[in-house]
Amino acid sequence: MKTYNRNIVGKACLQLTIFIALTLSSIAYAQTSKENKQYQERSIDTSRTVTQKSTPTKLTLEQESPAQNNTEYPITYSKKSGEAQIVLDKSYYEKELIRIDQHIKAIDTKIAYVNNIEEEKSKAQASGWFENMEANRSKLIEDRKATMEKIKSFND
Repeated sequence: MKTYNRNIVGKACLQLTIFIALTLSSIAYAQTSKENKQYQERSIDTSRTVTQKSTPTKLTLEQESPAQNNTEYPITYSKKSGEAQIVLDKSYYEKELIRIDQHIKAIDTKIAYVNNIEEEKSKAQASGWFENMEANRSKLIEDRKATMEKIKSFND
């Protein structure tokens, strides 16, 4: 009976294990890529399907205001094919209001931080950063007012 060195046998077993693992992972990757391709084809097909109550991809001025929405279903639209639709209802505008409030708070926090450091403050004044932040803040306040009006229109 022939004897083999344990190191050689150990290396051969390790190489065989690695080979099997790589083969299995490549098979799993091939199956996953096939499923992804099939999913993409299905999502493209469903985006082209037109139903009786199809949703608009672009909003007209009449559709943008929920108070003037004469349809019986909420206004929805998709940004891109395959993405979830966005429903312009009260909860959407409430989330938008929260996002705007967080952005305003972040600007206020950043301005306070920059004002506390003299070097940063002088750089910001020289570059006009404070003016840019104030312009951004005022635009966000206008957006907030418009969003509040849209939320109020749902309560009427």
